[in-house]
Amino acid sequence: YLGVGSEPVAAEVNGVEITEQELERRVRTYRSNLRERLGAAYNADLFEESLLRQQMLDQMINEVVQQETAVTWGLRAGDELVRESIRTNPAFQGANGFDLDTYNITLRNNGFSQAGFEEAVRQEMVQRQFVQGIESSAFLTKSELAAETRLQGQQRELEYVQIAAEDYLG
Repeated sequence: YLGVGSEPVAAEVNGVEITEQELERRVRTYRSNLRERLGAAYNADLFEESLLRQQMLDQMINEVVQQETAVTWGLRAGDELVRESIRTNPAFQGANGFDLDTYNITLRNNGFSQAGFEEAVRQEMVQRQFVQGIESSAFLTKSELAAETRLQGQQRELEYVQIAAEDYLG
């Protein structure tokens, strides 16, 4: 009915569209990862949907900018490196190592084709290469180094009193 054939766009960065579907998939994946990591302590009510969506959208915008810069700089991830990353991914392992059925089912459940997932892995590897290159080239000025050294060498003294809660329950 509205814009037949086009998908709603959450954001556009230098001509690259981030679709609502991609954003929703990222939010779902993030929530799923939180559930796995936090286990029984996970409480969906603690994660406001609008803030989570905005955080994921901001992250996706940063990734597009980083990806564009990496391409401009000529950074690449070869086919064999991508295949090796997929083959060694713990999510796709069975009793005897890489399990093609597990791989295909996982991709299907997350809305990926094999080609689409391989491209996503390639982009992630290039982005990681870009970020690591920036991080490893960081430097400190003399005053920053002096401040860092001073802060790391600081010591604090503290005193505390432990009070039993039972003494105040009436």
